[in-house]
Amino acid sequence: MKNTVRTPNPTHKRQQGFTLLELLVVVSVLASLAGIAAVAMDGYEQDAQEQLVHVEMKRIANAIYRFKEDTGYFPKEGMFTADNLFGASDSSTKKSEYEHQNNLGWLLSAPELYDTNGDGDTDSSDGDPRNRLPWNHSMGRGWNGPYLTIESKQLLSTQDCDLSVTGSNNSFDAIADPFERKKTYSGSDSCFVVLNEGNWIALKVAGMPYRYDIAYTNSSIPDCTSSCVAIISAGKNSAFGEVTNNDDIVTVLRAN
Repeated sequence: MKNTVRTPNPTHKRQQGFTLLELLVVVSVLASLAGIAAVAMDGYEQDAQEQLVHVEMKRIANAIYRFKEDTGYFPKEGMFTADNLFGASDSSTKKSEYEHQNNLGWLLSAPELYDTNGDGDTDSSDGDPRNRLPWNHSMGRGWNGPYLTIESKQLLSTQDCDLSVTGSNNSFDAIADPFERKKTYSGSDSCFVVLNEGNWIALKVAGMPYRYDIAYTNSSIPDCTSSCVAIISAGKNSAFGEVTNNDDIVTVLRAN
């Protein structure tokens, strides 16, 4: 039997690697998958932020209920209204800070005594209820704070572009929710810096602070159609009470 030897056909070249079309298909598929993954991750992050908001708001609510249990009043009600603490005719910066909806300092600190007559002492001559009902051991009543310790505590002042406080050297404690601020700023905002190429770049800022409102109204919440005591988060859009896109997260403490 005669053996035959096949010789390669020089005109037949074996294909090596991918064609340009195949590479384009692979790249487009990978880009699509990356886009889907990015959208999914963004959704997971927002869900995680919202869950954290609910956890923190529950902690704040528990602290407020403890305050009420000790004093008999919700903060900023009864003996703790700004008029009772500072006087109806008082127009001081301290009073405006106390009334600010984002001020949660009364949960994060012990009661303060005010030297209202300027004699250097905080005593009965300063008048009641400037002492904000400090804890009375014999009666088992009074302000027994601080009621809350939380990692997202922030100090609000005139350096905050969104929430300026009256007075250049004054500030108060607030609690930032986890949602990032989503606001367009201009070059006139003091908390911004300019790069050489002329782009305005924001300094790092925490989320919008939680609000506490003793007369909150919201027609979509049955307990708050008239008014209620509530804690409010600005939600994903970092804006409170927008008519067209209201995604506020609300924890109702009491229907009024």
